Formats: sequence, structure tokens, C-alpha cells
Amino acid sequence: NKISNCHDLLANPSLRIFTWIVSILAVIGNALVILLYRRDSKAGHPVPKLVVSHLAFADFLMGLYLLIIAIADMLTRHDYGIYSVYWNKHPMCLLASFLMSLSSFMSVFMMLLIGIDRYICIVYPFSDKRLDMATTKKTLGLAWVISIGYIAGPIVYSINKPYTQTVYGDSPVCVPINLSHKFFYLWLPSYIFLTFIMWIIVTILYIRLFMKVKQSGRSVRRNQKTNQEHRMAIRLFLICITDIVCWLPFYFVFWLSIFQIKRGEAHSYLNSGFSVILRFTILPYVAVFALPINSAINPFLYTFTSSNFTDRLPGWCKQGSPWCKMDRRKWSFFGSLSSLNQSSKSNSSLTISSPPARIQSSASIDSKS
Repeated sequence: NKISNCHDLLANPSLRIFTWIVSILAVIGNALVILLYRRDSKAGHPVPKLVVSHLAFADFLMGLYLLIIAIADMLTRHDYGIYSVYWNKHPMCLLASFLMSLSSFMSVFMMLLIGIDRYICIVYPFSDKRLDMATTKKTLGLAWVISIGYIAGPIVYSINKPYTQTVYGDSPVCVPINLSHKFFYLWLPSYIFLTFIMWIIVTILYIRLFMKVKQSGRSVRRNQKTNQEHRMAIRLFLICITDIVCWLPFYFVFWLSIFQIKRGEAHSYLNSGFSVILRFTILPYVAVFALPINSAINPFLYTFTSSNFTDRLPGWCKQGSPWCKMDRRKWSFFGSLSSLNQSSKSNSSLTISSPPARIQSSASIDSKS
């Protein structure tokens, strides 16, 4: 098992440092997002803010998962071989596996809900069929309850079982990778399949959303070449693609493992060779390196770089603080989801600009004369 050895749970020093950094960023960053959105929940766009706060909570759970792994590595440093069996059966490993699975699943669902809300608001700006607060709260509550029950099933089944009958097998980082058990062999592909379907829907929604914004921009400003469409493309690309890119390596390795197991049923040496390397070496690395990254960067993509956040920043931070006086344009490079709706409305309607200052001043002089 390359991710750990007889001495350390996290054998690679770079992986150890990465785990601490990402866990701290995810916990602190998403905790700040939750606090800020609770403080400013009634201003602006309440539905996207509510969903983003739930997304931050899901990413916060991923930070807790990494924090558990990092602390376990620190406590068993240089003696992990002695505690490996004890750690595999420990309740904290079960909790870590539950947090990791729930966070990943709900994070994808929140992306889907955000995509649906933004799609309706921008593609159909005058439609009455929008997500209101009551519907959104019911949807979020139902999603959390169903997801907790769906993920708690294999976790509860793994309690007080040998590692061969747990959802994570002998994975030192408690990642659900046990495909040798019949129950988990059915549950794990269903979990991956559901997240994959949600990502496909999110991708389609954002592609159509971007096409609509681009089309409305051309219809209103045919003779103007502006960078607004390019900025919009960058924002949509960052919002949708960053999370998908984090998931793609996991999808690839997981389905390759399934394929190798199928081939291993006819050729046992395949199942004991390359498939084992995929499941117990490559897949844990991908799960620890790739999936948690979006939990650390989501607070910066959705909140800390948004124009709404920077507009209200002076009222939130202490007066006189140097970082509060940063140029607003430096913070709002990526934009926010809420700004997409404002951009769409400005593109879809013609506005009458105020007369230039010189004309106003000359008009006032004429009136006085």
C-alpha cells in the first residue's frame, strides 16, 4: 500500500503537508462562508445564498474528513503498523468515511441545484416558475435526509466488522473502495453513477446558460466589442469545470477498477495484480488529492471573489485594516453566481444612459442665463 507504510499512515511527506493545508483551508474558508451568508442572508438573492451556504457546509465536512486523517497520521507517526488494524475498526475511521462520502455527494447535488436556479433566472428571466425560499428549504432538507440515509447504510453495516467487510476495506484513509464485497460492489457503482449523472446535467445547464448569455449580448450590443462575454465565459468555466476536473480522475480510476475486476473473474491474475494497484494505491491517492481540492477553493470561487462580497466587505471588517482597502477589481476577478443574473438582465434590456457631464453643465448654464 503506497499511501501508507509500516511507519506512517501518510507515508509521503508531500501528501501529509497537502492534507493539513487543504483541511485547514476547507474548514476555515467554508466556516467563514457560512457565517457571512447567515449574517447577510436576507439581502440580494436569498435562494442562491441559501444553496451556497449549504454547499459550504458540505465542503466543511470534507475539511473535517481530512482533518481526522491528518490527526490520525500525527498520533500514529512512526508506529502506524502497530495501530493499523485498530485504526481500521475505530469509530473515527467510520466517521471519516461517512463525512467524505456525504460531503462529496451533497457537494455535487448543490452544484446541480445552483445550476438549475441560475438556468431558470437567466434563460427564462420573466418566468414565474422559480425556486422560492420555501421550495428550496424543503428540497435541501429532503436531500440531506435522503443522502444521510443512503450513505449511512454501508457505514452502519461496517460497524464491528473485519476490514474485508467494511465499505473502505483496508484503506488507511477510510475511502470507500471495497469492491470485493457483494453489497459494496452494488452500492459503490450506484453512488458514482448518481454523481456522474448530476454532473452531466450541470454541464448541459451551464452550456445552454452560456449560449443564452452570449446570444442576448449580441442581440443588444451588435456593434460593441466588449470583454463582458469573455469574463462571463471565464466565470462559467471556473464555476463548472473546476469541480468536474476534480472528479474526473476519480471516475476514471474507479470505472477502470470495475473493468479490471470483471476481467479478473475470467483471469484471476488480473484481479490480483493491476486491479489491486488501482483500488488500493491509485484510487486512495486520487480521492485524497483530487476530490478535496474543490472543497478548499469553492469558498474563493463563490464568495470571497464575488462583487457582492467585496461591496459589503467594509462593513464586515475592521476599519483601517490593510486587506480591507484592496482594490475591488482584484477581488471580483472571477465574479459570483449572483452576478450572472444581474449581467443577464443588463444584457436583455436596453438602458438609457445619463447625459455627459459637459452637456449637463452647459444645460444648467443656459437655464441660468
